[in-house]
Amino acid sequence: MPSLHVVALAHISGRKLLLVRGSGKDGFYLPGGKPEPGESDLATLTREIKEELDCIVDPSTVRYLTTTIAQAFGKPAGVQVAVKTYTAELRGEPRPTSEIVELRYFGLGGYKEMPSRAPAAEALLQNLVSMGLVDQ
Repeated sequence: MPSLHVVALAHISGRKLLLVRGSGKDGFYLPGGKPEPGESDLATLTREIKEELDCIVDPSTVRYLTTTIAQAFGKPAGVQVAVKTYTAELRGEPRPTSEIVELRYFGLGGYKEMPSRAPAAEALLQNLVSMGLVDQ
């Protein structure tokens, strides 16, 4: 049973997935975060994407994609996270803000070359490749 639950955005452009690197982190992961108490997935997604990417999520375009359960990135072994991932159109061009210091678009192969990888992001990339949405 996952001990962490997060809501994340799968933003795909040019057949690559947008991933972010936070301050003090050595790897890239999905933009998003933990819901506040009583907060809906849409509210969480909207708040986190504004904080991390300085973009507005178009609520009419939000679609559930998948939930990935994996080892939590940067947490002790055995700590599992459930990442509930959505797609959505964004108003504005993503740029790093707040705790995010870098963003980059990845295909699966490019991400696998990174020395530090978030298990949930890697699993999602594999899933997106099998769906034909992201390059190998």
